[in-house]
Amino acid sequence: MSTHEPPELPNASTGWSRHLARWRRSLNKPWRHKLASVAHGLQRLAAPLTVRWHWLRARHAPPRPHGLPGELVLSLTSFPGRFPVLHLTLMSLLGQTVKPDHVVLWVDEAYADLVPPKVRSLQDHGLSIRTWPQDIKSYMKIIPSLARWPEATFVTADDDICYWPTWLEELLAASAHRPGHVVCHRAHRVLRDDAGRLRAYRDWRWSVEEPACGDDLFFTGVGGVLYPAGSLQRCAAEGDRYRALAPHGDDIWLNWMTRLQGYGVFTTGRGQRLVSWLGSQRSGLYRHNVRGHGNDEALQHMTQVYGDLLGRPPTASTPAQAASCARMASMTAL
Repeated sequence: MSTHEPPELPNASTGWSRHLARWRRSLNKPWRHKLASVAHGLQRLAAPLTVRWHWLRARHAPPRPHGLPGELVLSLTSFPGRFPVLHLTLMSLLGQTVKPDHVVLWVDEAYADLVPPKVRSLQDHGLSIRTWPQDIKSYMKIIPSLARWPEATFVTADDDICYWPTWLEELLAASAHRPGHVVCHRAHRVLRDDAGRLRAYRDWRWSVEEPACGDDLFFTGVGGVLYPAGSLQRCAAEGDRYRALAPHGDDIWLNWMTRLQGYGVFTTGRGQRLVSWLGSQRSGLYRHNVRGHGNDEALQHMTQVYGDLLGRPPTASTPAQAASCARMASMTAL
């Protein structure tokens, strides 16, 4: 999840000591895990070159139209702590094999003058940079776009990930075969204790590794999420209640809102392909939401207000969902 909090400064407790502790823990892992960690590290080192290579190739291979009957909006947000690598993420999004109608970067007005030239130059290649007057943290990637294009199909992305060229095409293809579902590349499986209570978020089964559809799936924004047209109507109707219930947990809020709208969850299981930029995680919300149990607090708040919906069938289909399914069924084959 992205955030709008000021970037942290590197120091001994959050820099090399953390990496050293992680290295020591890795010594106790099985060899296959060690090899996987090494391979992932090499991918992170090579990711900037990979993005630039695909960017050059995309200049000679124009993307295909998305085939949806309405508009397709690819939306994300960022903040100064991620600005040094933001252009790489945007290049990976602008170089997709399928072309959205809009690729929009939302930035807090307070940070607008800090957007680097490497990012601004991408406006010549289809990027739209827009500002928002309120500091709504990670919700910036969906709330302003929903207000601007209420009838669109939305795909959200994070600002610290290297997305492969067919990332968007795969989401669209999965959505065409799974109407009535929010589609993602990365999802967790919700787990409960013997009494039926939700286990702590960090104890769930993370990153389902195969295509799956189920009431116990929880989509996560880091891998990219496709919201069919109409699936976020409840989110728009609820206004800014997310500020009190899940101020740092946009994934939690959106999982509830789409379920209340009658949508299930389908994951492609492709989350294992995700590669983040070196150094980009230092300013993330992981420590607050997972280690600091911020997600568990938000889950409790959402359950108290809207009911325990995770692992339960979504509410009955709505007219908006039926219309959305019909639109997806008419999508041109990619």
